[in-house]
Amino acid sequence: MPSSDEVKRGLSRIGFTIEEKRGKGSHCMAFFQHKDKIILVTTIPHNKDIPPGTLSSIKRNICLQDADEFRRMLSRELSKEDYIKILKRENKIQ
Repeated sequence: MPSSDEVKRGLSRIGFTIEEKRGKGSHCMAFFQHKDKIILVTTIPHNKDIPPGTLSSIKRNICLQDADEFRRMLSRELSKEDYIKILKRENKIQ
């Protein structure tokens, strides 16, 4: 299981803005903006290891349900440009 820090670093690399103060005390918020519009939002707990159900929810919220795409994000192999292609494929952006 990845830690919340690993997920936050991966999301930052593909263009998400992480706001520590935005969520409840034990969570932070991650936002993805495209053309000045917030497209995706997810909540990340400050847990050392993210529970499986919570991790599935995060993957669904960020449109990276494919295990390989999520692994690529965590391992720095997924660029912001690649992520935008995924969002276009999922019809989240034009």
